[in-house]
Amino acid sequence: MNRLFRVLPSFPRKRESRIGHDRLDPRFRGDDKPMFKPVSLLLAAVLMLSGCGAVDAMKKLIYGDPPRTDLASIRVVADPGANQNSATALDIVFLYDAGMVDVLPKTGPDWFARKVELTRGMPTSLDVVSLQVPPSIDLPKIDLPKRYGSAIRVVVYANYIGKEGQVPGNLTRLKRAVIRLGPQSIAYASG
Repeated sequence: MNRLFRVLPSFPRKRESRIGHDRLDPRFRGDDKPMFKPVSLLLAAVLMLSGCGAVDAMKKLIYGDPPRTDLASIRVVADPGANQNSATALDIVFLYDAGMVDVLPKTGPDWFARKVELTRGMPTSLDVVSLQVPPSIDLPKIDLPKRYGSAIRVVVYANYIGKEGQVPGNLTRLKRAVIRLGPQSIAYASG
């Protein structure tokens, strides 16, 4: 039996008995137990908590929260003859989910064509303030949704007759937004 142990190779048990470069090996501590890597701990935590909404929490932890809107108020001014002297359907969309930014339509007519589908498909991801604005009117203060301060994007869609007025406006970085409806187009400014 003593002979059997002589044949088997002996493995170093102490850190001091290793060759010099092994001391730098990050997989081992002084007691020769493998260390857990932070990545494996993070992965295990995500897998264990994935059903609890922890994935979103981990994304926020890693990537940070997306910036929120600076918006405090919105004023709508319709010039005489706005939208070729027609009432303008105006939707102000407050988006709360960063993953849905790319889903938003690129033009006003696209928004109004898909509005029902989008609002039903993302009921907690967005709020919509809908207005019908006739020409020659000044609406000094629009009522904002309760959670508007948490919005990551605020987009205005207008159902304009002219193509220049169909481009959506981004109010996210404006503090006091002024929407001016002209005869052929819309202007967005800070006021």
